[in-house]
Amino acid sequence: MERLTRLVLHRPVVAALVLSALSVFFGTGLLRLRADTGFRAYLGAEHPVVRELDGFIDRFGGGLPVAAVYRCAEPAPCRTVFDRSALEMAAAIARELATLPGVRKVESPATSVLLVPSEDGFAVRRLVERGQVAADADALASRAARDPLWTGSLVSQDGKTGALVVELVSSGSEESVAVVNALRDALRRFEAQGFEFHLVGQSVELLVTDEELAADSARLLPVSMLLIAVTVFFMLRSWSAVVTSLVTMGIATLWTFGTLGWIGWPQNSITQTIGPLLLVIGVSDAIHVLARYGVEIDSSGDETLAERRAAIVAASRDVGNACGVTALTTATGFLAFTTSGAESFFRFGIIASVGILFALVLSFTLLPLLVVTFPIGRSRAARDATAWDGALRLVVDVATRRSRTVLVLAGLLACLCFWGVTRLRVDVDPYSLYGEHSQVVRWARFAEEYLRRPDTLEIGLEVPLGWNVASPEALGDVEKLSAFLPTVDGLGRTRSVLDPLRRAHRLIEGDAPAAETLGADTETNAQLLLLLSLDDPALLQRWMSLDQSHLRISSEAKKEPQSRRIEILATVEAFIRDELAPGWRATLTGPLAVYRGMVDEIQSTQLKTFGTADVVVLLLIAVFVRSLGLALLGMLPNLLPILVTLGLMGVTGLDLDMGTAMVASIVLGISTDDTIHFLGQYRKRRLLGDDPEKAVEAAILHSGRAVVTTSFALTLGFFVLSLSHWQSIASFGVLAGVTILVSLVAELFLLPALLVSFGRRAPPAVAAP
Repeated sequence: MERLTRLVLHRPVVAALVLSALSVFFGTGLLRLRADTGFRAYLGAEHPVVRELDGFIDRFGGGLPVAAVYRCAEPAPCRTVFDRSALEMAAAIARELATLPGVRKVESPATSVLLVPSEDGFAVRRLVERGQVAADADALASRAARDPLWTGSLVSQDGKTGALVVELVSSGSEESVAVVNALRDALRRFEAQGFEFHLVGQSVELLVTDEELAADSARLLPVSMLLIAVTVFFMLRSWSAVVTSLVTMGIATLWTFGTLGWIGWPQNSITQTIGPLLLVIGVSDAIHVLARYGVEIDSSGDETLAERRAAIVAASRDVGNACGVTALTTATGFLAFTTSGAESFFRFGIIASVGILFALVLSFTLLPLLVVTFPIGRSRAARDATAWDGALRLVVDVATRRSRTVLVLAGLLACLCFWGVTRLRVDVDPYSLYGEHSQVVRWARFAEEYLRRPDTLEIGLEVPLGWNVASPEALGDVEKLSAFLPTVDGLGRTRSVLDPLRRAHRLIEGDAPAAETLGADTETNAQLLLLLSLDDPALLQRWMSLDQSHLRISSEAKKEPQSRRIEILATVEAFIRDELAPGWRATLTGPLAVYRGMVDEIQSTQLKTFGTADVVVLLLIAVFVRSLGLALLGMLPNLLPILVTLGLMGVTGLDLDMGTAMVASIVLGISTDDTIHFLGQYRKRRLLGDDPEKAVEAAILHSGRAVVTTSFALTLGFFVLSLSHWQSIASFGVLAGVTILVSLVAELFLLPALLVSFGRRAPPAVAAP
């Protein structure tokens, strides 16, 4: 790092031009940055869960639906969904959306098929035909309110709640975003008339939550910057130093997201968190450089250009190697995410690591240029040195003289927290994940209260080889499974090809309610299927593949916690295996199953990343201090805070979810930064002949102030996330902040106690290069 700083200062104009050109280059990359959302954005198109979903969608001719649920009550200009104003609204929106390239079909109370009796058996009618409300709309509405194909799907039992259901062509992000935005635009005209719409469906959920997270990040980023600025000022007592460090991190963030744009990786809710994280984490190197610069310039007695150059070079020499290793350990914590099977986490790990390295390089190139070119002034922090040194010496005295007590207390705390870890639950509740403030949660609760459950479990059944799909045996098994699904806690009303078949059979038999059954034989059922396909092919295509080899069953589902989703899917799989005839092959997909798979992948990622980061960080520290034993001692104060945090979660009943599960691997890479600075100085003093007590004191006096400042800056930066409307992000911020604080206490007390107790066993020569 010192050589890099010297190179920049030797050719400052050239360096400034190169850094400016790079900033323009990466800034241009921002113009290429695009957003992505949906299951593919998180897991990747080749993930097995996504491939199953895509295969299901292709087989049945369309993606998962998006619904706009509305209620005819004040201030809406209608009393029921069958009023003329409500039907005209639904027809207008359906016509507008049906022409979009990403839309397969639009269902609504105005335009959906209604089977009615006729002289030939049954006929297909709609409440709005050829752009006009049907003359017999009241009679049709009365029938629709009793039709099982309509109630609970398009209209509520009381007729006051309706839904516009948009079936997408695919689950692709671009198509989903385009259709959802077009739906929003179409609804705005009628919202001005008093209609209120509540959007549900996985495409809406993922898009809106991404937007909410982006808005949250934009709202919290200035607060993080302000708190970090105050923390840096408290240490350096120079607003110029504050501006210099924040500008450096701003350029690092620009380069990072510019890289994302140039390599063509879209931005999603996972990568959106890189900006705040980079600001909070990356500023640590700048603080160490500026803190040491302040000491060097204060001791120089002058502030000429030459003295400023000499001071910043000396600062780079002093902290450069340690900062380089800390950047590598932090990057390692992020790179561990590349072990994930989820594409979004793989890319997050790569880009976050690149951002950390950008912050390191700029802290030793751009930052020195700014300091030398625009003097930050002589630090007024020197007057506080006596107070800091006194406090740090007190810490050293307690840690070294009471080392056994410190170690015993740390051991007892570890045992207690280990017991708490055994009580820790891994679970994800979608409502808690997004928070009650989320529009998605409010919309889902409205839909569930007035119309239907917001999620679905989709089951694709492959008919046994040699069976006729119209046979009583095949349809009997479908009927058996359809009857079982609503009895599973968490699932609700179930729909399949049986619904139109029963309705058609009833109408054929004179509209007698008792005739709403399946045909008695294969021939009758085959004729019913033929009649339905002739009258409206789309009516069957949703439930049966064109070659009649696959059937679809769709069951409404609550937004259940992850543990309950696992139980539901296991129960359904067991029933299919044990109760249906041999030969049936089932695929469980749809929002409930795919979301389960996505959460499983994310949680698996956290477990893998922590183990990977732990090993690599240990090796990096060992290489830096040239001693595996010293590195092992240094790891203990970094593992204890993580154990404390997880133990507290277990004791308090806080679940390990998608956000909180990231704490361990990320914080491990960050917290070891202080250890590296501390051990670097400790090793240097030991090589000069100091005993462990004197080496510990010298190391803490040298690095303690910067370590305390960076820890508080990180803690405040993470605590800001607690203001997020996303409960998962808020919990992550609180837990990460607490872990950093506990890590600071462990660095100041536990690490010195370990070194004093065990460090003297390894003579300095062992650690020598």
